Amino acid sequence: MVGSSFRSTLAAIGFAASPALAGAQHDTHDKAALGTVRFPVSCAPAVQAGFNRAVALLHHMTYPQARAGFEQVANRDPRCAMAHWGIAMTLFQPLWPTRPSVQERRRGLSEATQGLSLATTARESLFVESVREFFQEPESNDYWRRIQRWAGALEKVHAAYPHDPEAYTQGLIYRGGFLYESTGRNGHSTLRKVKLETGAVLQQRRVDEEYFAEGLTEWKGRLFQLTWQSNVAFVYDLASFAPVRTLRYPGEGWGLTGAPEGLILSDGSAVLRVLDPETFREIRRVTVRDAGVPIDQLNELEFVRGEIWANVWHTDRIARIAPQTGRVVGWIDLSGLMSTYRLEAEAVLNGIAYDAATQRLFVTGKLWPRLFEIQLVPKAAGSGQRSQ
Repeated sequence: MVGSSFRSTLAAIGFAASPALAGAQHDTHDKAALGTVRFPVSCAPAVQAGFNRAVALLHHMTYPQARAGFEQVANRDPRCAMAHWGIAMTLFQPLWPTRPSVQERRRGLSEATQGLSLATTARESLFVESVREFFQEPESNDYWRRIQRWAGALEKVHAAYPHDPEAYTQGLIYRGGFLYESTGRNGHSTLRKVKLETGAVLQQRRVDEEYFAEGLTEWKGRLFQLTWQSNVAFVYDLASFAPVRTLRYPGEGWGLTGAPEGLILSDGSAVLRVLDPETFREIRRVTVRDAGVPIDQLNELEFVRGEIWANVWHTDRIARIAPQTGRVVGWIDLSGLMSTYRLEAEAVLNGIAYDAATQRLFVTGKLWPRLFEIQLVPKAAGSGQRSQ
């Protein structure tokens, strides 16, 4: 029995349901109550009512019978029917007496994909996209767990944008209406200017294959790009990407951001170094601690509202750090954002960009197909006062 987690998942996704659902368990009553669920893709009222009736019968119908029921009400709005059917069959698949066949799953994939064109909000788009992802992994046994995690993260998402799934994101900033991104791996490292709304690469400079590019920031009209183990930082003109100079530094380079006193560099340890932008001479260093415990694996950095924000490698959390003391003043939990995707082990959260003019926050990850604009939601009392 799924019980309250099933209901909380529906609520997090943004579904509206009758009071009957609030007190029901995941049994016959729960299934009947699903008939009052309002899907996150809008249709004409009459068509919506027909879909609601069809969903109400899912719990005792075979797949072909339910399919026929949907088709009876689909003729008034075929494209809307495609989206609804893909959503219904996937979200409620734990209720089915038998699993759909391979052919039926393929049909569901086609319809869920077409349903993407009906989405009008970030939540609608992400939800229908998760449906499509399920059909691409039809034998997955942990789908329900994955979509529950995703639903929990969804409340933080304000908008979602395309992101190059081949981009091994190591550095990300937002300047003048565009994203600037540093991608890594030897032979694949680049510096890019990217259009936020489409993910299109508008300008690109390839980095020599001997270098593994890392963190990126901007300082007074110049871009600074780190390398992982080569002890070299490249400086470029912001507008043309023309090389200006190179700077050297000891140790590894992971993340880089700009602050009022200079540039701040992470190297995978718990130590952040403050550097002179003109010479890369170390001005000072600070150890990052949470309740006295050093926090290492600090990766991509961004200076946000007077704080240093740091991705922690191979986690779904961002540390909010006081620049002068290194004390962690809070955590941002982004677990579940990509839980409906099957990604490789290194496709981890890594990339924070802040639009200071509009106070927008953007996050992405290595090899992620999406970049998210997020809004912070404080966790309920008892779950950690410093978490969001």
